[in-house]
Amino acid sequence: MYDATGILKPVVSKRSDAPQFALVNDRGDVVSFVTPTPDLNLQPYLGQRIGVNGTREYNQEFRRAHVAAGRITPLEGTMRR
Repeated sequence: MYDATGILKPVVSKRSDAPQFALVNDRGDVVSFVTPTPDLNLQPYLGQRIGVNGTREYNQEFRRAHVAAGRITPLEGTMRR
């Protein structure tokens, strides 16, 4: 069981406090924002379908789920976009 799943994409925002990564569904809708723990590099997973384990919460400011990612698992059906 994962705290969130989706395709990992970079977040493009002018806000310095915005999360750097998001998980999106097949339609491109944001499912959850993702912030890696300091020892986790998410760059190699960009464009891939992943499962994320970590601490899940709801970000009121951005009105989306947010996961502080501790572990990443590549999933079947990986897509590069």
